[in-house]
Order: sequence, then structure tokens, then C-alpha cells
Amino acid sequence: MKRDPYHDDDERTQNLPAATERAFVMLVQWTALAFAPVLGLVAWLNADLPLAAAAVVSFTTGIVAWQQRLQGRHRPVRLVLIVVGIMSILVPLQSEAVVGSMMIAVGAFAAVGTLFIQKRHFRPYVFFLGAVFAAELVLLNDSILKASETTTGQAHNTFGLAIQLAVFLVSVFAINAIKQAVGSAGSRYQLLFDMAPIALFEEDFTEVGEWLAELRSNGVDDLNAYLDAHPEELGAAIQRIRIRDANQAAVDLVEVEDRHELIGHLRPEAAAAESASGFRSQLLAIWEGRTRTTTEFIGFSASGRRWDGVLHWQTGTNLEGLDLSKTIVAILDVTAAREAQRDLATALDALAESEREFRVLAENSTDMISRHSPDGTYLYASPAAATLLGYEPEELVGTSCYDYFHEDDLAAIAETHAGNLAVPDVQTVQYRIRRKTGEYMWFESTSHSLRDPETTEVVEIQASSRDITYRKQAALDLQRAKEAAEKATEAK
Repeated sequence: MKRDPYHDDDERTQNLPAATERAFVMLVQWTALAFAPVLGLVAWLNADLPLAAAAVVSFTTGIVAWQQRLQGRHRPVRLVLIVVGIMSILVPLQSEAVVGSMMIAVGAFAAVGTLFIQKRHFRPYVFFLGAVFAAELVLLNDSILKASETTTGQAHNTFGLAIQLAVFLVSVFAINAIKQAVGSAGSRYQLLFDMAPIALFEEDFTEVGEWLAELRSNGVDDLNAYLDAHPEELGAAIQRIRIRDANQAAVDLVEVEDRHELIGHLRPEAAAAESASGFRSQLLAIWEGRTRTTTEFIGFSASGRRWDGVLHWQTGTNLEGLDLSKTIVAILDVTAAREAQRDLATALDALAESEREFRVLAENSTDMISRHSPDGTYLYASPAAATLLGYEPEELVGTSCYDYFHEDDLAAIAETHAGNLAVPDVQTVQYRIRRKTGEYMWFESTSHSLRDPETTEVVEIQASSRDITYRKQAALDLQRAKEAAEKATEAK
């Protein structure tokens, strides 16, 4: 997300949000268009030409406001200049019945202008108002106007001008008090915005909304299908997104020097293939009239570092629908979590593969492969258990291996078991084990323990056991033969 110098020279930078401008322009439009026919009718019934001129000005102002709304270029200060400038000239020409009300309205309207005027234009605006009020004073006391039949009773209406100035000053003070209260709340918001631990962007999607409205007016009813057919339009839409502000967490995430490098319109390269889905979900939210959406996407920092993010997009509403001028985009960096998930998935896959290989070996081995809990309970027994002991594997699972040992061999087995729990070395023991038929056979088991890598506690004991009955019997026979031979030798 980089700054675009070409789009960044926005001369409309205001202290107030664009939504306030739009609301004011809409209010002026409907008020002016509503008053115009009323003033025109009264002027026609009373043959009042100055009032008819005021009706024309009111209608013209409404049309200008309407055009600003249609073009999406709201200029409240221009409306104020039109109304105050022209109506102030018409005020001294009005009949006594309406002149007071019109002067108060002009004064209030002039005060509202201070709400939207930029700081650098404030002094010229004050000079303009001073010139307007001075012109009113001159016209109200002009000897030619005194003699005019249309201005009967207006020569002494200087008091009305004083009332107008009073209304203007009171309105200015009230408006500034409101601005200060709003500014205090705004300061608290800005503090929270700046200190938030996740990346926050304040973005203006107004141009995007106008582009989508144009697409809809041109007959597009499926934005997804349109973007699929015209993929280049996504980049064009992204150029219409304007970042108004970003907090320090956003600066750190994108790895730029300061927030000013982020302010401005986005460049089309921001829509990399990995990031396109995130921007697309935002466009779809606007298209469908939703105020929020959440999506996952992949972003890249200024240094080229890839990061995984969860994007939360939220905008407000106004009388016209979505207020896209101040949209908050929060991005949570979940790179570490996603890497951990990928590592876990890899480990689980490796574990599953190891388990599969273990079972293949166990199920095709003539030895009985078994897994035990630390206390000796069978967790698994290979199919060789049926051949060697006569037990099906599921008959052994859940039972203790000590239930099958010959009592004369328990001491040797317990010693081997203790060795498994104490050290990770391989242990080997020979013992007698009872078959399902009740007879005993000789087993030789080689076992080792598996430990938790964090706690080092034994979690499982694995054993490989084989039938050594014939070998053991042969050894016994050999021992008996040896003893018999020794006795025979002694007898000679």
C-alpha cells in the first residue's frame, strides 16, 4: 500500500468528514427546492418582483446542490457564497413583511459557512461577509431606495441589520462550541486509533461507491461475474481507495518510515494475486449494502516480507445508505499463528504417516507388537497376538499385561518395567505368559518408552514380543543333558 502522488493533491481536505458535507448539501437542496415554489407563488399573488427574484435564487441554489450530489463533488462553501452573496443584495429590495426573516436567514446561513470554510480561507471569508453586511447597510439607507415604492418602510430597517449580525455572531459561537465538543471526542478517538495494538487504516471508499453505482446503472447485476470477466477492473477499483490515516501498528506492519507514506490513493500493484481476494470481499460488501465484512488474505510489506492477515472492514451509514467516506479497516497479523498451524499440520501428517508405517510393520510381523500405557495396560496389539497367544487383539486392549504373566517371573518383569519408566534405553526380558488355552509359553520382549518432549514424562511403552518356547526348551534340554553328562563322568 503506497502513496500515489498523482491522486494525492486533493484540494478538498477538510476538518469535517465528507458525510457532514453531503448531509448539508442534501439539506440545502431539499430546503431550497421546497421554498422556491412557495416564494414564487407568494410573489405572483402579490406581484412582488424582488420576492420572485429570491424564488429564482432559491431554485438555482437547489439545482446547484442537486448537481453537486449527482457528481459526488460536495462544495458546501460554494452554496453558502451563492446564497449569502445574492440574497444579501435582494434583502433591501424585499417588502417589509419578509425582509426581517430573510435577513435572519442570511445571517444564520453565513454562520454555517464558518463550519466548512478551510483555515486558509477563513480571513477572506470574514472580509467577504463584512463587505456583504456593509453593502446591506448602504442599500438600506440609500436615498434612491427610500423613494422607491417597493421599499416603503425599509429605510429605517437598520435595526434588522443589527439583528442579522447578532444572529450571525450567536450562531458562530454556537457552531464553534459544537465543533470543540466534537473535537474533544475526536481527540479521544484519535488517541485510541493511534495506540491500538493492531493495524488500523481509515480509508475513503467514496470513489469506489460511485464507480459501483455507475456499473449498476449500466446494467451490471452480478459484480462477481463482472470482475471475473474483467479482472483488470479490480486494479482500477483499488486505485479509487484513498487512505486518510493509519496508526503506528499499520506503519510497523507495512514496514514504512511513517504514516505519511501510506496516506493517499492505493496503487494497482497493491492487488497482488495473493491480496486480490481481500480487496474483492470489500467491493462485494459495498455492492451488497453490507456495513462490515471479514476475510483472510496475504499481504506484503515494503521490504517484500510476506504476512498473513485477517481483515475486518467496517463502514457507517447515513440517510443515503452506506457512508463510505470514513471506513475503518483493521488488519490482524496472524503470520505466527498460521505458521504454527502449518507446522502442526505437517507434524500431524508426519505422525499419521508414521502411524501408518507402524501398523503396516506390526500387522505383517511374526512378532507381537504392542503398545502400553505407563502402567502396562494394553493400548494396541498386532494381529500376531492371535497366532502366538490365541487372543484377538481387541481382547487384549484395555487389560493389564500383568494379568497374563507367570507369578514366578513377576519380579524380573517389574524390574524391566521400572527400567522403561526410568531411562529411555531398550529393555529386554524373558518370561512366561499364559495363552488363552491356559498353558504357559516363553516370551522374549524388547521394549522402550516414548516420552513427552516438554515434560519428559513417559506417555507410552512399545514392545516387540516373540515366542522363544522352543529355544528355551532346547536350552533346558541342553542344560539337563550337560548335567547328566557331568554326573556320568563323576560316576566313572
